[in-house]
Amino acid sequence: AAKKIKWYKSTKTVKWWLDRSKQEGIRQDEPSLDTFFSQIVSLGGDTQDVRGLVTCALSVNERLKAEKSVTFGDMVCQTWQMLQKDHIVRRAQQIYKHVLIDEGQDTFALAVKILRVIAPDSLFIVGDPDQKLFGFNGADPEHNLFDVAREGQLLKLTANYRSTQTILTAANSLIGGNYNEQTKQFLKNLVPNKKIQGDKIISFVFQGPKEESDWVVNQIGEQNPGDVFIGART
Repeated sequence: AAKKIKWYKSTKTVKWWLDRSKQEGIRQDEPSLDTFFSQIVSLGGDTQDVRGLVTCALSVNERLKAEKSVTFGDMVCQTWQMLQKDHIVRRAQQIYKHVLIDEGQDTFALAVKILRVIAPDSLFIVGDPDQKLFGFNGADPEHNLFDVAREGQLLKLTANYRSTQTILTAANSLIGGNYNEQTKQFLKNLVPNKKIQGDKIISFVFQGPKEESDWVVNQIGEQNPGDVFIGART
């Protein structure tokens, strides 16, 4: 079915649209999917693209059902559909008295909406509006952090226990451009725990990962000869 969608250059984009329909809680039936996917027409697609996406989504869902499998998007979407029933909401609220969300800025809106239904008066969200890493995957920090904070109490954690004043001054200058009239309440001024000015920041531009790793190895050899372990999180 994906091959019929000429507007898209890769199946990765098709998968993005299928996942997004579930992340937004769209019922996985033909009318609902047709309505949701029709928005791509305004983005340069046509009705054939819409029909191709609907066909693809229904095919994928049938395959998942046959294999008794679910995706992460399915779990969230199906949970939201279940919470449309009052007795399930009441049961969930009895089980989950308090809910804590960490890295709230990297969660898509429906997940937070679900938790707000389950724990309307005891929801605690920890997040950083300056870390918006997963917007490409449906994360919605404006909804998850800004809207919830406007309705409740906002606590700013500005003490930094890791960096020097030099680094934090640069960081404050950089993130200062993220704020406008609407979001200025989230403007923060990071302050070091230890009043150390610190060395100047050194920056380099590398042509590729090998050049970068060679530079790191050379720096270690010059400044800290001996046994060294390098751990990389990828």
